[in-house]
Amino acid sequence: MAEHRTRSFPPVSIDDLITHDEVLEKYTFLSAQILNRWLRQGSIRRFRGKDGKTVYAKADLSCALDAEMTHELERGLDLPDQEKRTAEKRRGARTDQARPDDDDQAKNPPAIADIRSADRLLNLREVRSMTKLSSTTIYRMMAAGQFPKPRKLSPQCVRWMESAIEKWIGELPA
Repeated sequence: MAEHRTRSFPPVSIDDLITHDEVLEKYTFLSAQILNRWLRQGSIRRFRGKDGKTVYAKADLSCALDAEMTHELERGLDLPDQEKRTAEKRRGARTDQARPDDDDQAKNPPAIADIRSADRLLNLREVRSMTKLSSTTIYRMMAAGQFPKPRKLSPQCVRWMESAIEKWIGELPA
């Protein structure tokens, strides 16, 4: 389970709030269970809107989502120790430099922040749509080691990295 940290929250204006339904519609990979976990951890705040609907501060959601993604990517990346240290250094020293060419990327893998900004999390429906495979076939192929495995965001929520699915599609025989 993620570390429980209490953080100080900035004041929020009415324009900085988003309803529960809007959150689930905009961020299709989130679920009510994830939002409740973030509430229990103190990562986000919940308010009652004028009409009695639950609303959240957009900045809180952004911070919680960023922390969750970083945590999941760090756990999911299977890098040798030297590359992990390099990624840590790069993440700590974010700069607005031009993207390195392909040879540079082969020698120095992209920092976690670069991966996070370039990748989307896909639910099963989106994966099925991209691959034109059924759910059963996807899970059978995963069990056989022939299909990318998803990231576990919560006990009942998994998502696939878009880049992993695109790579798998690109490696299919013509």
